[in-house]
Amino acid sequence: MSEEKNEKFEKDTAGTLNGPDGKSSKTPSKGSANKRIFGIFFTAILLLSGTLFSTQPVQSLLHVNDASNERTIDLEGFAWDITKNPVITVLIIPNPDLPGWRNDYVEDVKQAFKDWTICTAIFTAEHGYTYLNKIRFDIHVAEANDTANGNYNITVKWVARIDSRGAAGGTVVLSNPNGEITKVSITIPITVDKNGQIITLADDDVRNIMADEIGHSLGLGHSNYPEDADYGFYDIPSKVICHSSLDLIGLATVYEYLGQGWFQPPAKSTVSLQGTGITYHYMRNGM
Repeated sequence: MSEEKNEKFEKDTAGTLNGPDGKSSKTPSKGSANKRIFGIFFTAILLLSGTLFSTQPVQSLLHVNDASNERTIDLEGFAWDITKNPVITVLIIPNPDLPGWRNDYVEDVKQAFKDWTICTAIFTAEHGYTYLNKIRFDIHVAEANDTANGNYNITVKWVARIDSRGAAGGTVVLSNPNGEITKVSITIPITVDKNGQIITLADDDVRNIMADEIGHSLGLGHSNYPEDADYGFYDIPSKVICHSSLDLIGLATVYEYLGQGWFQPPAKSTVSLQGTGITYHYMRNGM
């Protein structure tokens, strides 16, 4: 691998805005959820060894021979109250005035939300945790450069480049004192600075970065496994990366309260597949 290809981006800057009285303060998390930062260089989030999505029939055929217990994912300690708001509304705000903008970016973001939904359905069909199917997204696209975000739960917007050096995406999560997520803002750059070279993100890059940012918007942090969709560093360019059983176990833990019928946020913690009887595998055949 060339030196350039070895340079990687940290996926995003983690920060949660909490606070009663509407006076929120930014609390950085441990390099996980809400806002992701890329380091000075691109730090490969995924090393793409069979973790890719494909257009093959939906199934999880790709299993990994590994010590799954050593692979973990962080939980940020907050969640949406699906018992109160059964549908998470999303507003995608195009920005065609940005140099390098392509209308396909909007479809990439839509597909990233669809990927989460599809992979959740596959996971629950294989392993249970069917309460996860209650998490639904309602996607809307704003007029170009429309700044009126309305009452949408999640907004997705683009900028030319994120200020944090090496950042490939950022998510800010607002939560109330009860641990309930109230608002999420996701920011995706059009370009990144790789070794002094300005690179415009490809469709697969946008989809992969959004996969991680959506995880943050649902209450997930980062995985410690470099080939996981929720790992904290992303190598540009990459092919589409697949959600794993670890990602979904994390999500199942965050929304475990749905099985009991009343809202209860998860503890801020780290979870693994240990004790679940589930091996680490990807939710779609990504070969």
